[in-house]
Amino acid sequence: MAWQRSSVRARLAPLLALVRELCQPPGGSANRVGIHRAFGSGQPRELLCPATAGSVDDDTLIGRLLDNKSLLSDHLADVSRAGLPDLAAITDGLRAEREQGITIDVADRFFSSGRGNRRQAAREPDAMTATAAAPSFDLQSHSDRSDGALTPAQVVKAAHAAGVELLALSDHDTVGGVQEALDSAASIGIRILPAVEVSAVDGSREDLHVLGYGIDHHDAELLETLERFRADREMRAQKMALALHELGFEFDDGLLAARARSGRSVGRPHLARAASEDPRNAPRLAEEGLHDMTAFLQAYLLPGKPGYRERTIPTVQQAIDAIHAAGGQAVWAHPFWDLADPAEVLSTIERFTGLGLDGVEAFYVTHDREQTLLVADACERLDLLSTGSSDFHGPEHRLFSRFRAFSLYGREPRLGPLRPGVGP
Repeated sequence: MAWQRSSVRARLAPLLALVRELCQPPGGSANRVGIHRAFGSGQPRELLCPATAGSVDDDTLIGRLLDNKSLLSDHLADVSRAGLPDLAAITDGLRAEREQGITIDVADRFFSSGRGNRRQAAREPDAMTATAAAPSFDLQSHSDRSDGALTPAQVVKAAHAAGVELLALSDHDTVGGVQEALDSAASIGIRILPAVEVSAVDGSREDLHVLGYGIDHHDAELLETLERFRADREMRAQKMALALHELGFEFDDGLLAARARSGRSVGRPHLARAASEDPRNAPRLAEEGLHDMTAFLQAYLLPGKPGYRERTIPTVQQAIDAIHAAGGQAVWAHPFWDLADPAEVLSTIERFTGLGLDGVEAFYVTHDREQTLLVADACERLDLLSTGSSDFHGPEHRLFSRFRAFSLYGREPRLGPLRPGVGP
């Protein structure tokens, strides 16, 4: 990567300092503590930090930042509120230099797409609209039937406005929104692929996601199976709700119970939202530095945390079998969201293939080029489908707020029977 102006290197210095601090263990200086709080989760660290962050050169670190620029943008406001380096001003300066006609590789890459604070951009009318060059399919999205913000019909309309031609509504452990999505799509000219995202157990990992595409969403056996999966999940949710109450948190159990009775799933995000938004918890949450539901979930509802309780079903094999029994294709969703080691991802793909897996979501909004090409190559070698999505959850979601926000990195997806007649 060429450094063409010393002023650019100077402007990027605070970015480099920030990512080096982020890549160190939590604790230590007040500055490092503030950075970890602002970035909020382990996911940015996993994506931004090389294994030896303290010793790599500047270009490598900048490359990680640029390949995951949406994560950086998502946290700019939090960083500013924490009194850390004013990254927004730094990046505005880089934009100004580029607009003056100065050729700077780093600046051009950083501002090529997806720039700015996405929480602010999400309030703009065209916030969910992608460029014409983006993929025309988006095979994972969520409605208020699970953990999304919009109704199924609103998801479909937003996808259509963003230029999506083929959409999968893939709510967690339910197909309750599929028919509404199909009905809405019929009048506006967008194809809907009936889908579901099954949360599965794989050894010590209790939340691997298997997407089921092209399922018969009216199939009685599928509906009964998903109800059984949800029952296990809801029993766990009840156990976690009780644990949170025992830890001293207040929230309205009745609202969660009403959600379950209406056929919508209740999971950790809903518990985290209930606890983090209840004003009775505000003083404690402020004291603990838990400023939103994501921070609360990470502090209390992840494995090893005090409010977490284990799941028992379904296994990955049971998820694949249920999808196949309903006439669908089983695809492992966002492998690098669940695993960090490339070798482990590859071995897991091969193991799941032996269980009957049909494909892998190679093209994903948080996958970088290296991760994407690794999975795409594996899919080609094993003759698997390779799908993609931006995992839309709603226009205000911290990470998943735009359709067509993932990259193919020059590769051709292997959609097979999922995309007859639809362009790249």
